[in-house]
Amino acid sequence: MVNSPSDGTTRAVSSYILFVTDAVSGGNAEHLFIGEDGRFILCGSSAALSSLATDNTLKTVAAPADTVMKANLGTISGGVYTAGDNAGVDNISLSSLSTGASGTGSLHVISAADTLTVKNAQTGRAASSAILEKGETLSLAVTAQYMMRNVYMDKTAVKYAVEGDVGAITEDGVFTASGTAGAEGKITIDAAGLKAEVGVKLAFEFEDMEKHWAAEYVKTLYEAGVVNGMTATTYSPDTGMKRCDFVLMLYRAAGEPVYEASASFTDVPSDAYYARAVAWAEANGIAQGAGKGLFDPAGTLTREQGFTFLYRSLKLLGVTYSEGDESRLDIFADGAQVSDWARVPAATLVSLGIIQGTDGSILPSGTLTRAEMAKMFCVTLYRT
Repeated sequence: MVNSPSDGTTRAVSSYILFVTDAVSGGNAEHLFIGEDGRFILCGSSAALSSLATDNTLKTVAAPADTVMKANLGTISGGVYTAGDNAGVDNISLSSLSTGASGTGSLHVISAADTLTVKNAQTGRAASSAILEKGETLSLAVTAQYMMRNVYMDKTAVKYAVEGDVGAITEDGVFTASGTAGAEGKITIDAAGLKAEVGVKLAFEFEDMEKHWAAEYVKTLYEAGVVNGMTATTYSPDTGMKRCDFVLMLYRAAGEPVYEASASFTDVPSDAYYARAVAWAEANGIAQGAGKGLFDPAGTLTREQGFTFLYRSLKLLGVTYSEGDESRLDIFADGAQVSDWARVPAATLVSLGIIQGTDGSILPSGTLTRAEMAKMFCVTLYRT
């Protein structure tokens, strides 16, 4: 049966072929199968096999206790199949002396897979790179696929190695970071005839973030590649944000989209480290300048300016929202001091829980610090 609608789109319904019989079930095993029939297994690897049975009406019944399984290419011992060194289809025969039931199954033995998947075993997410602190561990889970189906593969079939002075990895894929902060290297994985790698960078340890209220926010953004330190060992959390740096971090948070045009602002040199970010922000209506064709890149950002930049970026950051009612600012003692152009942006961020104010005030004209920026970005990017 082929589901082929004329519009070329598969129908969102299911079709079934049902087999029925008027035969009376005998309840005794007559046909034997392996539960893993048709699976792929790597040469030299092992997999436990299960035996299944049906009666004369194909109704599922218990498999006989004396079911014996035999292989042609590999070996079976204690219900565990071990593939040989040669690829091919291994036909498995099943039989039961006590019932006379019998059957066959097959396993596909392969020498190489066509896809290798590496994930963080703790999060289940793809692992292609990692920023780790000294002593931090990363557990890798490696699976192989052939023709889009998982391949049985022994753990010993996966070989790990580390390049660079960044740490060590165990035989079962647990990496422990060590070495000098800022060092870079990689974990290499060799399995099922394929190779993969995970880039590793040892995180700088910001001395001024120890026990700071924004430590986790900064750590999260640093590991995501959104923020860097002011030096190799300091983040300067209480320093005010420069306008250019805030826009640069927005650009990174958005995934650094390709943008080749230059900004129109006369005070943004084309070779500045923030030039592309400012050009992108201008093109997307985020950065509208400080007047007279200037952006004032080194200027210190006020809190309400930061609210506005972030508000204008929400859609580009994948945040779904409705504009906040300006009345939300009434909860702050200084809510009336928010500039007209910043009232909707500030109210929207309040409604989203991105900003809460400080001691009952929103401090619109106050300096936005690097720590406050980190919290705003984290709450925006990782809202649940």
